[in-house]
Amino acid sequence: MCSKFGLMRVSAVSVRLMYWTDVDEQSPKIEYSWMTGEQRRAVVSERLLRPTGLAIDYYKNHRVFWCDSKQNVIESVNYDGTDRAVIVRSGESSFSFFAF
Repeated sequence: MCSKFGLMRVSAVSVRLMYWTDVDEQSPKIEYSWMTGEQRRAVVSERLLRPTGLAIDYYKNHRVFWCDSKQNVIESVNYDGTDRAVIVRSGESSFSFFAF
């Protein structure tokens, strides 16, 4: 998906929200909105270089997971962006993943 905000990837859909990564070189971020596109919010907008893969755990831990292909990490936050945690730090580049 392209927009005036940069290149975006719609990557995951939860029950009522859609989440995506905005891989804009100047200000990459992970965002969500209602399925109608209203109530757009940034979940993560700091310490990102190239957020790529995105997965949502809405059954158990209610977290958003992503990989950053430039930092070679997989991280997660709560749905509201709190409690950010590094899950895996690697020397290899990650572009996508899935959770089950």
